[in-house]
Amino acid sequence: MTTTLTESTAEQRPIAGLKQAILGIGYLRIKEMLSSKSLLAVFGVSMLLILITFITVASGNAGQFQIWMFHLFALRFVPLMCLERAGGSLRNEIKDYTIEYLWTRSPKKSHLVIAEYISSVIVTSFRVFIFTTLIHATGWYLETPDILPMFGKILIIELFAILAYSALAMLIGLLTGKYMILGVIYGLIVEVGISQVPLNLNKISVSHHLATIMGGPSSLAYTHPGASPIMGALGCIVIAAIGLSVACILFSNKQYRTGNDKEG
Repeated sequence: MTTTLTESTAEQRPIAGLKQAILGIGYLRIKEMLSSKSLLAVFGVSMLLILITFITVASGNAGQFQIWMFHLFALRFVPLMCLERAGGSLRNEIKDYTIEYLWTRSPKKSHLVIAEYISSVIVTSFRVFIFTTLIHATGWYLETPDILPMFGKILIIELFAILAYSALAMLIGLLTGKYMILGVIYGLIVEVGISQVPLNLNKISVSHHLATIMGGPSSLAYTHPGASPIMGALGCIVIAAIGLSVACILFSNKQYRTGNDKEG
């Protein structure tokens, strides 16, 4: 009877640990997101984006607004946000000694990766939603036509971008403490370079799949005419799943020195 109870508890522990990690880390990240320092940073970036919109988009020019919103903000600015947020999520915990506290609350390292990924997606999505809303409000003020249909479409594209880029950023962050540098190099080679190659190789690029969701060729990613937006969304999900899985395996089998961003 005792053996049966022990086995049952062991089987349930991973599920309980994962739930606990998601709720615990999610609470900490949301609290951090709503802090005065974080909100002040969001306000500053919001003002900058509104200013850029006024400078780059002429009144009533839907083409300029789309280039700024889709090609630059969604395909370039959002990935940098994911890299900054998700790339240093676990590594910062190691440097700040808080990883030991999290380990005592979650017995499996993979739980921490999944929980940090989910919290990073939530925090980044919240900020991106604010920025996107303000940019489109500025576009509405500039009398940009079809502003509401563009708003819904860009939110969908940004969601899949955040899912894919956050997973890749977390993986890069676990590979090296210089994740910002490596992330930019990856972006230049894969997202800017390979994405424009008219071969199946470009499917490793998130930009390719985001351009497919857009529904047509982009100056920043090559897509075949008539490519299905559903396949683009599926491509982003597959990349996210692969990136997160590899990050879980890497973090579970690698030892890190607490208080240091170097592996032990």
